Amino acid sequence: MVSGNDIKIPNRLTPRQYEVLLLLAKGYTNDEIAEKLFITNHTVKAHICEIFSTYKVSSRLQAVIKALKENALKLDDIDL
Repeated sequence: MVSGNDIKIPNRLTPRQYEVLLLLAKGYTNDEIAEKLFITNHTVKAHICEIFSTYKVSSRLQAVIKALKENALKLDDIDL
């Protein structure tokens, strides 16, 4: 999990949405995100829908690109 002390969380997302976005950027599937964050797949989908709504996008790639453009994510954060 990501600690608020390690990375500045953008105001537009909740800390949990930011964690989900970061894992999306790393290429994790919904099942992998759920397992890593100890939440249900349904909750992952809800967070992704909220991220899409916040950024006004319709895909994972668009969400990651928008977050990068807004400096909500940095390439160094993704750590592939």
